[in-house]
Amino acid sequence: MNDKNFDLDSKYIGIVPVINHFLGRLRFKALLEKYLPPAAFQSRMDPAAALSVLLLNLIINRTPLYSVGEWAEQIVPKLLGLTASQTGLINDDRVGRALDRLFEADRSAMLTELVVGMIEEFGIELDKFHDDSTTLTLHGDYFKADGHIERGKKTLVAAIGHNKDHRQDLKQLLWILTVSEDGAVHFKVTDGNVQDITTHIDTWEVLRRLAGSPKFLYIADSKLCSRVSLNHIHQSGGDFITVLPRSRKEDGLFKKWLLTHSPRWQEIAHYPHPRLKDGPRILPGPWNLLSPMLMGTG
Repeated sequence: MNDKNFDLDSKYIGIVPVINHFLGRLRFKALLEKYLPPAAFQSRMDPAAALSVLLLNLIINRTPLYSVGEWAEQIVPKLLGLTASQTGLINDDRVGRALDRLFEADRSAMLTELVVGMIEEFGIELDKFHDDSTTLTLHGDYFKADGHIERGKKTLVAAIGHNKDHRQDLKQLLWILTVSEDGAVHFKVTDGNVQDITTHIDTWEVLRRLAGSPKFLYIADSKLCSRVSLNHIHQSGGDFITVLPRSRKEDGLFKKWLLTHSPRWQEIAHYPHPRLKDGPRILPGPWNLLSPMLMGTG
């Protein structure tokens, strides 16, 4: 038996190969290399490599930026696309400089190419889209997040708005996400004081370009229910489903009409009861509560 001392170097593998498989099919790193401005000549690490490590961290662990380097040193270097000597180069300054490069890139074109490639690679269905938004609550003053022009690009405004975390004392940004039945296809971050009701036309137009046609079903909450947005979708030949707010006069007229009429209900969907294997079936969503739904077709 060899009595010499030895060092035990333990590395994490976990789910990283699975994530790498899908990122490879999405050509994520290749897109970064295509769209990021060239790194400085003296740079010891490609910004695309640093951002790839950051993405893996966000998916798996979501550590603070200052500890991404410590996290990376626990992973098998090859799985991060790095050599053993490069893992020690990951720190918050280097990742921050890589994020600066991303800010300078044509992110809109990059994300469009990423989403189009995802749709083709995974066969994402484009017949139904569900759009919703939430707020990204910020802790701090963020004095420089005022919409000024930085390196030729407009920055976002961190502002007080209708906070969905019920923190009216904190500034925020608005995050808008659109998903199909089997994957996310569009997202956008806007100023914190932007009203949801004003975002749907722009989102719908992006989806029309992705789908190549207006003939898809656009589903959103009551913020979609404005004359301007609904007219735009209808006149463009699109279909929609939204929730009719109780403040609208149509809600009161419909309930009054129900007192003296028997409507011809049309079943929209049929789903098994989640707890009763052979029990009664229910319809998901707000129509279970007899909340009026508004549907339109172009």
